[in-house]
Amino acid sequence: MNENYFEVLGLTIGELRSLNEKAIKDRVNSAHLELYRKSLAAGGKPGEDKKRELLNDAKKILLDPEKRKKHIAELSHQEERESSRSDSSQSHPIVKFPNGDEATSIPELATLMMKHSEDAKEALYAGDIAASLSSVGELRFTKAAREVVEKYPDDQDIGFAAMVQILGEKIQYRGSEAKTPQQLARLIDQDWEGGKGLLYVGFITLWLKYVNQEELADTADKIINRYADEEDKGLELFVQRLDPRIGLPDPKTSRTSIDFGKIDNETKKTIHLKIENAGRGFLYGDVQLAGKMHGLQISSTQIIGSATVTVELDASSLTAKRTHKAELIISTNGINGGKLTVPISCYVDYPVQKSIRRIAISGISMSAIAIVARLVVIQLGDFIGGFKLGWLANARFVYLDANWVKWLEWPMIDQIIYIPHFAGFNFVISFAALCTGLFFFCRKRGSR
Repeated sequence: MNENYFEVLGLTIGELRSLNEKAIKDRVNSAHLELYRKSLAAGGKPGEDKKRELLNDAKKILLDPEKRKKHIAELSHQEERESSRSDSSQSHPIVKFPNGDEATSIPELATLMMKHSEDAKEALYAGDIAASLSSVGELRFTKAAREVVEKYPDDQDIGFAAMVQILGEKIQYRGSEAKTPQQLARLIDQDWEGGKGLLYVGFITLWLKYVNQEELADTADKIINRYADEEDKGLELFVQRLDPRIGLPDPKTSRTSIDFGKIDNETKKTIHLKIENAGRGFLYGDVQLAGKMHGLQISSTQIIGSATVTVELDASSLTAKRTHKAELIISTNGINGGKLTVPISCYVDYPVQKSIRRIAISGISMSAIAIVARLVVIQLGDFIGGFKLGWLANARFVYLDANWVKWLEWPMIDQIIYIPHFAGFNFVISFAALCTGLFFFCRKRGSR
């Protein structure tokens, strides 16, 4: 049975019909405010939260001319149906069960079907229930009985349960029940897996269709078809349609930022980021990288309930002596637009061991070239005798006693051994200057 929102606010249909829209708005707002304040004053008494939700629903429906008109039509239809049931009950029962129990109204039929479940199931699938409902003018429930049998020919338990809950105009499972879309949304939240089963088996669609919620029934059908492979996502969307005020998932990350710290460009490093739902419902979305940080990649871009994203950095392609930045953009169906940003940063420096190795090799190589060049010049000076080759030709080695090599009888041996001591060419200072120059050269260029 649908709520009478006029009665919720202490109003009548006739009272509002005699007013213009401005006066209706003032009357509805005034009635809502008075009752809402009384509910707040009642404090934490049981049921006050639901009462305030109902007051808000009534205000929303009655302030909208189209919704108000539709609500009046539904109430009129409900009144006619109840009147029809009353008239029919005075003539003969809707269904008489084998033990003699008789159902003289639709709610009573739902109760007795549960009491005599096997007999009722047999009668339903034999077409007897549909025939009995048709005979007393309950055409909507007649159609429901026929559709249930057609939809669940091989699963009579589901078909039977669907018919009982359509007749009772409420969904019951796990010890709870729902009579309105808002209550159904909360019922699903209490048992997510059970609610998912009811939706995707078509149970909820049938119930909504035959309790005058055709628009929501159509929405349920569309969601079932579109999200057949993403059932949790589909159910979350459906719950939001049932009650837009039920609340959204609340995405939280295990890190507010990702800092790889000071690293060299030979580093490979991995950091894990957890994304979880701290609110109600089912969280879904995706993760994307933004910004230019070469060598950065993520393991996953999908959030399905929750996610653990592995962020990997290979710094070999990053320029040294610089801070590099990027961002993880997390887009979800959560609160506040569902978007989170996690900044990523690192500072890339030179690899010390590699730099030292390169400098040493370069210095030794250049020194060897300088040594060979000097020896060649000296030998040429001695060969051509008296030919002036500048300071290189006139330079002489400082000769120390080296009797232990003279037996080789090769004049160049002692010169090579004592090269560090030759006059006019300070080997140690030259080598240090060369290495320093190479270091600053490498520092300026960076390492690719």
